[in-house]
Amino acid sequence: MKRFIRLFSIFLLGGLLIIFFIAVYFYPRVCSVDKLFDGIASLLVIFTVFAFGFAVFLSNREEKVYKYLRDVVDDLKNSKEPEFPHFNDRELVKLFSGIKEIYKTLKRNNLIIEEEKNKLKFVINSIDDGILLLNKGNLELLNKKACELLGIKDSSGNIIDLLSNHLFVNVFEEILKSDKLEKEIESQGRWFFIKSITLDDRKLVVIRDITKQKNYALLKAKFFEDASHELKTPITSILGYSETLLGGGIDEKMSLKFFGYIHQNAKNLAELVEDILTLHRLEKQKEPIKGECNLSNILDELKISFGNLAKKKGIDFMVEIEDKSVSVPCGYIKSILWNLVDNAIKYTDNGHVKIECKSSNSEFTIIVEDTGSGISQKHLPYIFDRFYTTQKGRNRRISGTGLGLSIVKHIVQLYGGSIDVKSEPLKGSKFTIKIPYA
Repeated sequence: MKRFIRLFSIFLLGGLLIIFFIAVYFYPRVCSVDKLFDGIASLLVIFTVFAFGFAVFLSNREEKVYKYLRDVVDDLKNSKEPEFPHFNDRELVKLFSGIKEIYKTLKRNNLIIEEEKNKLKFVINSIDDGILLLNKGNLELLNKKACELLGIKDSSGNIIDLLSNHLFVNVFEEILKSDKLEKEIESQGRWFFIKSITLDDRKLVVIRDITKQKNYALLKAKFFEDASHELKTPITSILGYSETLLGGGIDEKMSLKFFGYIHQNAKNLAELVEDILTLHRLEKQKEPIKGECNLSNILDELKISFGNLAKKKGIDFMVEIEDKSVSVPCGYIKSILWNLVDNAIKYTDNGHVKIECKSSNSEFTIIVEDTGSGISQKHLPYIFDRFYTTQKGRNRRISGTGLGLSIVKHIVQLYGGSIDVKSEPLKGSKFTIKIPYA
């Protein structure tokens, strides 16, 4: 309406000016003033009608254009595909063509921005560390790992309000107060390393789960402690017996006995060192070694190594090994069998020790069964730990190095296999190992 009134006023004013100039021009030339005023009145009516009609036409036309523009803008605001009208007017065609080109450019730019955002989101969510960006405590950025580590479900709001763990609440309160922070905390059996820096009044926080590193460090420290203790026992015995021999004053029979003790402790020491080195090599190895082994080649060696020992103890030694080739190196198969069979014979005083090795299309299976002293339920969860033995005495003939089953576990894990142990005190044990073919 305002546009119509403005246009009507402009056109009417223009008509009045034209009528004025016409009146001034014709006034000296007309003989009757009445005729002049009649002409002026007629012109006034004509110009008024013309001004009204032209104002209506232009205002409606402009209103229609404005409506189309508003519709296009509204569609853009609502992220909808805008509908561009068709005009015969060349100027309007140029106008809407320009708007259409601008829209296409914006659309292309938005697609590029969205693609970059998706790339950034993918990268951030692929990172193993939790990442947060805080603006005065409010979350601006949060990846999936941070949600998992902090137990956050919502991705917006104040970080303090979203946290339920009081330890994390205390840490983030410190983060918001300081420019830089590095801290390790323990929560519910897990260790976390938290680091924050300030970037343009925002806080970038990185959270890393270091539980594995902490456990490995503790395991490593315990390993060296246990290894030192285990190594000390035979070394102390060797030093004691050798010092006694060097001191003299003992007869030949006792000297030979002491030499035997020294020799046995040296063998125990060599066995322990060899097991430690084997375990170290297995822990460093990340990929299984490819190889072939004919099981029949192991049969004779197994009987020679353990047959006489079983016979001396009066137990039946039964071996059933298929004459097949398996895709596991012989050295690893022997290491598994020798450790399991050695334990079985050590802890069996009567009955039998039975070994089975068989192969199918999908897996290789080793079964070692005995009727020995068995393992109580309290020991079963720990028998594959390093230096763990069910015999607490220092008798090496019985207890061994405590590394044999740990070596077996590492070999089986290296090849993606599984170990199943069934045992009862005084009823024997059964170890079943399955190694799948890759």
